[in-house]
Amino acid sequence: MTRLNVEIVLPDALAEQARDAGLLEPRAVEEMVRQALLARRVEKLTEARQVLAGAPLPPMTAEEIQAEIDAYSVGSPSCGSSLTPTPHFPACSGEALPAS
Repeated sequence: MTRLNVEIVLPDALAEQARDAGLLEPRAVEEMVRQALLARRVEKLTEARQVLAGAPLPPMTAEEIQAEIDAYSVGSPSCGSSLTPTPHFPACSGEALPAS
């Protein structure tokens, strides 16, 4: 476990309310940090969904799906593999992914 010493400056009334509510105790601060991290992850996922919704991938034909399955059975469909880039894997075709 890592020990951090944090100093915050709050208005007197707010500091008193936070102290009385137990919000300045280590467990409460830990929970607030966890909640803030979760909220940021959810925000990033929401942004990613919006990017994907704005530029949806074209539907795959049955032949394209089978080609992907066949390629996967030979090797991973990752960049640098022997797979032929497709619209469904634009990062492997050298195109940059949208910034997050």
